[in-house]
Amino acid sequence: TTYEASEKEPGMWESLRTVMQDSDKSALRILLAIFFWFLGYTAIEAFFTLYAKNHLGLEEADGARLLGQLSLVFVIFALPAGYLGGRFGRRPTTGKNYNNIMIVAPIFMLVALAMMVGVKRGEAVRMEAAATGD
Repeated sequence: TTYEASEKEPGMWESLRTVMQDSDKSALRILLAIFFWFLGYTAIEAFFTLYAKNHLGLEEADGARLLGQLSLVFVIFALPAGYLGGRFGRRPTTGKNYNNIMIVAPIFMLVALAMMVGVKRGEAVRMEAAATGD
């Protein structure tokens, strides 16, 4: 929304009150989904290196690298998703893509699982070995 020079931009609390009082609750649902997603992600992020070390048998650095790759993949997919949402609108973009997400998400999970199993077995190329040519 563009504000004219005479209009005052609403503050955070006023905007939140407007979203909560709106009869269309889709914006509130999206805000709650983002909040709980970040809450869950930070919980996973806090203990991921311990999980990678104790359960996957990786070194702490490799676990941190996997977590960094997850963030990179998130950013890579967030850019086109933001573009599509801005171009076509929030409802058409998310509404039509729920079915696609239900199909594509398990495929990504299987690929990630295969990569993690490969890392645990030592089949993945280590970054240090690739850099030194060993």
